Amino acid sequence: IFKNGFSGKHINNEIRLLAIHYKEQGYNETERENLLYEFCEKNLEAFDRVEYFKKINAALNNANKNEARLIEVSKINVNQTELNYIDQLNLSHDYKKIIFTLLILDKLNKEVQKQRDPEKLNDEHFFGGTNKNYKELIDASTVHMKSKKIHSIIREFAELGIVEIRGRGYIKLSFIYSLHNQKNKLLTISSYDDIGHYYDFIHCKNRIIECNMCKSLIKATSNTKKYCDQCAKDREKA
Repeated sequence: IFKNGFSGKHINNEIRLLAIHYKEQGYNETERENLLYEFCEKNLEAFDRVEYFKKINAALNNANKNEARLIEVSKINVNQTELNYIDQLNLSHDYKKIIFTLLILDKLNKEVQKQRDPEKLNDEHFFGGTNKNYKELIDASTVHMKSKKIHSIIREFAELGIVEIRGRGYIKLSFIYSLHNQKNKLLTISSYDDIGHYYDFIHCKNRIIECNMCKSLIKATSNTKKYCDQCAKDREKA
């Protein structure tokens, strides 16, 4: 966030993360508020203090909670067994990307639980609960669709025994229980906003390539594109 500014996808969450970061750096509440407004004014075009008052206030209130702290998950590994399971499914590439994303989000959630409160860590694998979570699933999978379609896709997965539909918007990720917890790392995920791009990359789909400098995954919008936007800017400045 400090290097590239707000992503544009999860500004509310990113403001909350900044508030917690400033708290952990030792700033008091008034200083945190001033720093948040300064950062937003610098990194948001046509920033309006009135418009963002509720968002910033909510971020400050969240940071004041005793349990509020930053948790860093730098990477998630995928093994051969997990990838083989998804690859052998008789489904479209986009559907496989959604299942791949469900797998990574579950692994990410488990790692967060492990760091936050290891005593509450269990062997169950669930997803969902709110429309926001399903919207984030769509965004992270990088599959272009209307938000409502994800529910019909989930029903198709349920008919195939891949997931099990539970109450209150939750689904049980049935497919994960059959996968062996192997340590033969095949792929490392380090960006959680575009998980689907990793599945594209290893299958040479949708023109997803590695940035020549930072190795992040990008879409090759032209035959000459070799760098992500940030690295391209850095090269121009050099």
